[in-house]
Amino acid sequence: MKQWTVKAVAGLAALACTSVVQAEDLSFSARVGLAEGGYQNRSSVLLTELVTGTEQQVQSPEDKSWYFASGVQGGVTAVYGSAFADLALEYLNVFQSGTEKDRTDALLTLGYMLDNNWSVFAGYRRGMQGSGAFDDDTFSENGFFVGAGYGRMQLGAVILGTSVAYNFSKAKDFPQDGGDFDYRGVSVKFDLRPQAAPQHGVQLRYQRFSGDDRPGLVGAIDLDGDGAPDPVRADYVKLTESYVQVSYTYSFYF
Repeated sequence: MKQWTVKAVAGLAALACTSVVQAEDLSFSARVGLAEGGYQNRSSVLLTELVTGTEQQVQSPEDKSWYFASGVQGGVTAVYGSAFADLALEYLNVFQSGTEKDRTDALLTLGYMLDNNWSVFAGYRRGMQGSGAFDDDTFSENGFFVGAGYGRMQLGAVILGTSVAYNFSKAKDFPQDGGDFDYRGVSVKFDLRPQAAPQHGVQLRYQRFSGDDRPGLVGAIDLDGDGAPDPVRADYVKLTESYVQVSYTYSFYF
């Protein structure tokens, strides 16, 4: 497992702050939750197989299927006047074609309430994909994001909040070490809470990230399944990931 630093960002985590009562004194809240939904990974790699002085191009198939994903999440929020800060940690397990992959995100968000409803925020996020929590053997992703939210809309007996964020991320080490490229995306989130019990929250979130590159990296991959690595060059890579999640969170206020 590679070394990682919690400097990540999730503008969407700032949405939890809309349920914290604004006060002039410093206040804190913490939350835990469960998430379920779908995950799609549309990756495509054009490899040039370097064998006995000849070159043979191998195009990987693009999988457009959606797969079931579930996970846990948690976070802490600090509020002082109109300013807030949020630190979040999310883990997601994806069941894909008989195999499992794991996704971990660490997020740090700083924001400001413009009035009782509107907020703006920015932050940093680090994502890790691999064969376990905090593992980035498959690839890693990090970068800044900015966004805005609108919360505390009263709809009868419930309170609705929503936020949108744009991510300036970079994918790293995909499809092999040194394969870095811009991996930008958008995130949208809706948060619904009962007015009589705002500690209970149900969220719907959609995320999509996409990027491509012509890395020209030379490495070795077992293409024919014989257990021996074959020398290859990655001439073109494209990666698009989409997430749709429904989650339940319970918040504690201090």
